[in-house]
Amino acid sequence: MQGTLLDECVVWLRYTALIAWDVPPIGSAYQPYITTAALTLQSSKGAVLSSSNYQQETTLGMGKWASTQQKLAPVVAALLSGLEE
Repeated sequence: MQGTLLDECVVWLRYTALIAWDVPPIGSAYQPYITTAALTLQSSKGAVLSSSNYQQETTLGMGKWASTQQKLAPVVAALLSGLEE
């Protein structure tokens, strides 16, 4: 929220994401896609409240072309519910 002091935030979202580049099966130019993402909710004192992650499936490789929303929606749902998808 604009104007909020950092020391007033009681919960922090820490995240990392890795991307790679490749040419889609029906395409002619390189495009980025997410290969892994990790999200962690932490208290302002550093305690981990919840965490969840995405790891690209490697069996057929077609999942890498799913949208970022399709990849991360289950990760965010698991992060907020505390249940793994």
